[in-house]
Amino acid sequence: MKRFSLLLIILFPIILFAQYIPRERAIKILEEVQSEKYPNSNEIFVTNDITNLDKTCTGTEIIEEYKKVLNENAKRNNSLYFYFDSNYSNLSVETIQIIKQNGKVINFDPKKVLKEKIYNTGAMNIYSYSTKILTTTLPDLEIGDIVYTKSTRNLTKARMENNFFTAIDIQSYREYLYNYEKIIIPENINLNIHELNKSDFPYEFSKNVQKGKAIYEWTIKNNPIIIHEPNMEDSNMFAHRIMITTLDSWEQASRWYYNLAEPHLKINQKIKDKVSELLSGVEGRKNRAAKIYYWVA
Repeated sequence: MKRFSLLLIILFPIILFAQYIPRERAIKILEEVQSEKYPNSNEIFVTNDITNLDKTCTGTEIIEEYKKVLNENAKRNNSLYFYFDSNYSNLSVETIQIIKQNGKVINFDPKKVLKEKIYNTGAMNIYSYSTKILTTTLPDLEIGDIVYTKSTRNLTKARMENNFFTAIDIQSYREYLYNYEKIIIPENINLNIHELNKSDFPYEFSKNVQKGKAIYEWTIKNNPIIIHEPNMEDSNMFAHRIMITTLDSWEQASRWYYNLAEPHLKINQKIKDKVSELLSGVEGRKNRAAKIYYWVA
């Protein structure tokens, strides 16, 4: 009996930490963090990310994020950003709070402080009006403060009909004390899980079925962080991450995309007329190609 009790004492915090992390626990964990132990990070995070999907692979994603300010860099970087693509989702931010070191909680009304903007990274030559960002800056942020946000993304349309795609970073530029990810999906939908650039870093994973739903859960604790260096290659080429998809093969994706693209490859008279208009007076193959390219872009 003594042995059994000792085993429970040893296992209990592990079991508790392997599940969704409640607010009180998240704050306590972060309050105990000493910045000296994390010299490569300006901030440190605890997150819960729960996605609940229906048979069409639409549904909701609830994201809770706790961020502790570790140094002056993080204090100055007092902006919040929430991204979404209005073609496929809408976003509701329910809570924005600063939790001070003395326990005082400062609440902000998301509807009053957040501003919606068109977001374009400049990485693509086509400007998108549907990619948007909600943003604000937090006043009087201090070292040691914890910033808590909760948002719900309503997944209104699948990017590929009746399919779902996401990724979980094991290695990241952000340092997580605890990153909990959960996906709930009808049990008859196969969820393929692939690891890219796999490392020896351990994480927790479980799958179980309840009332016709398959429940997948991941827990990543104290993840290995990526230190940014000038001109380093894209982290997708080397960072350990988990790719998740309902697709069983690349051929499914290629056939779907071909069926989208093929009707637009047909040349009609309107296209011919527009090309003639664009190329009027333009000499040289390169210049002519550039004229069409930039008009399309």
